[in-house]
Amino acid sequence: MPGIKLSTEEGYINHYYDWGTSERTERYMLHAGWCPSAIAKVRKELDCLLYAASLRSPSTEKDHSRCTKRSCVANQINKEIYQIRHVSNNCQCVSWKPDEERILEIIKDGGVPLVCFPVDWPADSESLVLEVIRYQPGQQYVAISHVWADGLGNPYENALPAFQIWNLWRTICSMYTTVFDNFGIKYMWVKPFLRPPFLCPDKVVPFWIDTLCVPVIPSLQNYRREAIRRMRQTYIQADKVLMLDDDLSHVSRALRMSKEARLEFSFRMYLSGWYSRLWTLQEGKLARDAWFRIKDATLPAKVLYSNLALDKNGSMHRI
Repeated sequence: MPGIKLSTEEGYINHYYDWGTSERTERYMLHAGWCPSAIAKVRKELDCLLYAASLRSPSTEKDHSRCTKRSCVANQINKEIYQIRHVSNNCQCVSWKPDEERILEIIKDGGVPLVCFPVDWPADSESLVLEVIRYQPGQQYVAISHVWADGLGNPYENALPAFQIWNLWRTICSMYTTVFDNFGIKYMWVKPFLRPPFLCPDKVVPFWIDTLCVPVIPSLQNYRREAIRRMRQTYIQADKVLMLDDDLSHVSRALRMSKEARLEFSFRMYLSGWYSRLWTLQEGKLARDAWFRIKDATLPAKVLYSNLALDKNGSMHRI
């Protein structure tokens, strides 16, 4: 017999029936590219399952054929076949590296290395070495939390494609450029990718990302362990933490106005690779001021959370 839940909140009675699940819907989601572990999270309640099935499937570049209901293999890293992602499929820009000697010097001395962006687009971009500075108490910087399976990692060296670094710089600039919409919400409007230079705030805000700041070469394992040991403090003392996940790139800035879009963000967040990884979830929890980059904006997490005006007995609350 289906369960019934009654609520007299706001002067009315709300009936909730547990209709179970749908194997046909699950098969449809698997065929559409959803991970079995994500489906397992919402399969217990039919309304949640049907809603998730109505959404555009996450990145089709990930192979979930070997995933199970308990774990997502696609989000695990295989160094032998790992591909570093460019901003587009036809992009062939060079990779930029930070000053490795300076990073090792700072780690050895017990500090946290921060990467600075070049103020202007360099004339000789192929030989560019990014400036590295040491964190000083009270200094503003952005720590970036991401899932390596999305392509922003590098198991071979501390380097990233130049336009990916500019993309990060554009996002971080916007986080310190105050723009308010008609609802008084601060946001960052993401225009189609443009070749630098573009408008940035007066002050240059450095950033930290493990791909550039944590040594990966086998001969530097002692430095790597020391850098990983300090990661908790790195996220705690960051002025802002930027969370990146491909699954959230389908959500539009309209979520600040539309309850439906806010509900979509909630589901995609709950089912995302970022949310399912203990490592990244902890990084978000440690943040003093967390931000999410979505399809056409970067918004503070507190704005997203406060705007999830869902009924206490709604689907996301039951999840």
